[in-house]
Amino acid sequence: MKRTFSRGVRVVAVTALSLAVVGSYTPDAEARAPEIQIAKVTKKKAKKGKKGAKKGPSKKELKRRRLVHMGQYFFLHEKNYKQAFKNYSKAFKLDKTQIKIGILAARAKMRDGDKKGAEKMLKKVAKANPKSHIAWRALGAYQVEVAKKEDAAKSFKKALELKPRDADSHRYLYDMLLAKAIKGDRTVLKELVVHLEGYLKNARYTRGRHYARAERLLAKFKGGDLGLAIHDGKVAYKKAWNDRRSINAKMKVAHGKFSQCLKMKPGMQVCHFYMGLIQNSVKASQYYNVEKAKASFKKAPNFVHAWVELGIILRKGDDTAGAEKAFKKSIAVASQPRFGQRAHVELGILYKLDGQDQKAVAMFEKGYNLNRYSSLASRALNELASVNPEHRLVIAAFRFGKLKGTIFATEKYKGAMKALEARFGGVDNNAPEKVVLETIMSRIVEHADIPADSTLNVQVLNSKIVNAFAAPNGNIYFTKGFFDFIRKSFPGKKIDADHEVVAHVMAHEITHVIRRHTLRSRVYREAARDAKSFLNPHVLTHVTRLHEIEADREGIVLAFLAGYHPRGGIKFMEERGKKREIPKHLSHPTYDERIHFLEEYWSNDVKYAWMSFKFGLDAMEKARKSEESGNERAAVKQYKDAVSHFQRFKATLKSQKEVGNNLGIGYAKLGVLALAKSKVSALNRWQTAFSVEQNLALAYKNLKGERRTRGTEARKMTIPHELKKARRIFKQTLQKFPKYSRARFNLAVVHVAVGDYAKAKEALAKVTGVPGGDVSIMKGVIEAEMKNYSGALSHFKAAAKGSTAKAAAYNTALALALSGKKPQAKAAYQAYVTKYPTGAWTDAAKKAMAQL
Repeated sequence: MKRTFSRGVRVVAVTALSLAVVGSYTPDAEARAPEIQIAKVTKKKAKKGKKGAKKGPSKKELKRRRLVHMGQYFFLHEKNYKQAFKNYSKAFKLDKTQIKIGILAARAKMRDGDKKGAEKMLKKVAKANPKSHIAWRALGAYQVEVAKKEDAAKSFKKALELKPRDADSHRYLYDMLLAKAIKGDRTVLKELVVHLEGYLKNARYTRGRHYARAERLLAKFKGGDLGLAIHDGKVAYKKAWNDRRSINAKMKVAHGKFSQCLKMKPGMQVCHFYMGLIQNSVKASQYYNVEKAKASFKKAPNFVHAWVELGIILRKGDDTAGAEKAFKKSIAVASQPRFGQRAHVELGILYKLDGQDQKAVAMFEKGYNLNRYSSLASRALNELASVNPEHRLVIAAFRFGKLKGTIFATEKYKGAMKALEARFGGVDNNAPEKVVLETIMSRIVEHADIPADSTLNVQVLNSKIVNAFAAPNGNIYFTKGFFDFIRKSFPGKKIDADHEVVAHVMAHEITHVIRRHTLRSRVYREAARDAKSFLNPHVLTHVTRLHEIEADREGIVLAFLAGYHPRGGIKFMEERGKKREIPKHLSHPTYDERIHFLEEYWSNDVKYAWMSFKFGLDAMEKARKSEESGNERAAVKQYKDAVSHFQRFKATLKSQKEVGNNLGIGYAKLGVLALAKSKVSALNRWQTAFSVEQNLALAYKNLKGERRTRGTEARKMTIPHELKKARRIFKQTLQKFPKYSRARFNLAVVHVAVGDYAKAKEALAKVTGVPGGDVSIMKGVIEAEMKNYSGALSHFKAAAKGSTAKAAAYNTALALALSGKKPQAKAAYQAYVTKYPTGAWTDAAKKAMAQL
């Protein structure tokens, strides 16, 4: 009966005291350590067993597992909380380091109505695990529930002493202090601010009402009424641009808040800056007043963008000298050179309009080089191309197909472009819609996966024909007839930067450019190759039916990534279809076909891709938990599932860097697991970002006496194909996003996994923006594997704080042991075991001490 019973009951994942005791308590990574570990066996039994046989769990361990299963059965199925507590408490007595079991015992007491018994149990857990912030936080959460607020505060403070970055403890404390502050206790304000800052700094999720509430409270208690007015004004101004339905209403709120700010403190520069933005942003707003905006920006002399906004206003008013002075002032007050990128570009435009081409080129070049991968860099290149199309940066950017030379800079191409523009009445540089189009384009470029070297430019043509099209050099044209059609078809919607229909048409045309549809056209390529022939303007816009469908599909994704509703493109085609249908024999598909393709693509492929991304993350999390429980087979299967999901996203949509990074990690994890049985990969010896910190990897190594052969192993490593794929994926991601440090760091980890330490060093040298402790850990591992133990110890010492302190401590002990310093190594291992009493790496440390 017992055997059948234990197999038939589904083992539910052990959770924290999540209901009446802890509320919204969520255990962190440290609390999610494997609940069931491979137990030690005696040396006597090990000798009797077959050579190489796996160690089985001890009788004590089996008994503990059985008690936990019984407790879960009584709690979940029988609702017999007394019996559940009895089994849980017995299991906890067998191993008092199992914090979760103790918490479950307390939870059973709470369900049984015995609050004193629950508190007594939680105190036992905290007493047995005095260095665990999880235990103290659970006790504090219970004490909050039973209104023992003073005791709760002590428990949370104890948790923060052990882990100062525990966001949940900060949140509990600021909630308690907030209640006192509301009642008029001003003595708690200083401490309240500390815990609000602690929560905001360390919270895992920075979106949502709770985080926004904490931000507002911090503004109120730290800055008083003034700080609150500034915070509320900024939020309202931001919402004004995100809420398409009530931009003027939100702008009114923002105006009121910043007016309140200036009444309280007339010299507050941030309030003058935002007031200037409000006065210069929306022409339809009751607050629009250019002269007042100029005055407001002048009152914010320390704000880089205040001078830029002032310069733009002066430039539009033909005050060239004043605008030049403002842009130069912006560059001068920038705390870092890259913050002045926008000013450089705007100053270049000023010089261009004033006929000072050399100065303009210098500004555009410098603006581009300040940050080549920003949307401002694309704008700088676009402006540079208009002044000097043969500039080296422009030529480098205009790469397309197999055509050689700089055809866009030739007189042949320029003549064709002029003829094309003339057919549509010429370009109107002063068209009011141009600003809207430029804003929409910048928004799409900023949020979508568009190559940094794609030079885009938008123009409005003086034609009543309803049309929008893209030329191969990146020029995108909209006719005035197009806007007349939009106004007539959507009469209640103002044409602004949030117009989803215009945005989808823009995204469609951008896709034509970045996919080089015209350049891939056989008609265009043949015409461009013939240097003697005239380049017919019709050739510049020639695309095929397949190109149009591709532009529709990718355009809807680009617009969606930029925040526009996915039905914008479909709405446009529905309205166009009512007016005019395109015959099927021409280059474009019919509007009915395009609507059908788009709706099918969006409702099927795109939605499934986003679901696949979530499925991939869920599979990665399940795999991590399987590793923690020592279930290698399940972990491998779940990492394979994650890889499949991320591959599906990548095959369906334009791959985002996050997808590429996660896909690389999935393959890397599979590769590391494949090497877990061998002794040749550094990632199975050291604690690192990709290191398998569970019994799974360590069990194989320790059973085969890995430490005795380490350093003398002559066998060549057979690199698993998963690690090869991971390496390739990270490289591909870095080709698209050269400054994506997370992928570069992960590439270095993969190089370490396969023993290519020279390339790992080279990759780490280019990493920026990744926590220094992680980088130091990897550098230390590389030096140790190359037998430079003094250098390794130096790097581990640099990582001995923060989130990498645990890995640094273990690695230091191992490096000392390998360098022959046995007494120091033994002391270091002992210190590690004392500080981190549980876990797979702790087991490894104990075994290493026994061998020294």
